[in-house]
Amino acid sequence: MTSTTRAPSADQLTRILNSSAPFSDEAQEDVCKKMVNELTEHEQEIAARTSYAYWVASELKLAGLPSSNVRTRMAMREARRHLVGERSYDKGLAALRECCAFRKERKVDLLRTLFDSSWKYDSDEDAKVAQQYQSYLEEELVKQVMVVRGKDRESHAVVIKMPRE
Repeated sequence: MTSTTRAPSADQLTRILNSSAPFSDEAQEDVCKKMVNELTEHEQEIAARTSYAYWVASELKLAGLPSSNVRTRMAMREARRHLVGERSYDKGLAALRECCAFRKERKVDLLRTLFDSSWKYDSDEDAKVAQQYQSYLEEELVKQVMVVRGKDRESHAVVIKMPRE
């Protein structure tokens, strides 16, 4: 997959990819590392690609980005989300594996490419799935107007959904 759309700079990506997750303490960090080590290399890659910065760096194949250390760091961020959400190692690991399986099966990363008309897909199947996803999204937008505008206090995009007609 490649694109000609402007992506974050290598410096921006490096800064993001080198920052650690907000672990509550060393014990939580160790548990997340253990969770990631339980995953296959392919599952680790899928978990790491939940990070948009990691995904961009991977797609652009930037020199030195992402390394196996960066992949582990980004996968640990995803592991932390599941550990915190499930409140136990076993349930967190199971949820992380389910997340990876879902993302792989549903080709979730293709959603990031939908509105980039210059995107080059790896296969005809990927292009077909992306086209299907785009039609689903366009149908939903006809049913219910949505606007993405501004950021909240935590710098998350604010999505405003208007009432259905």
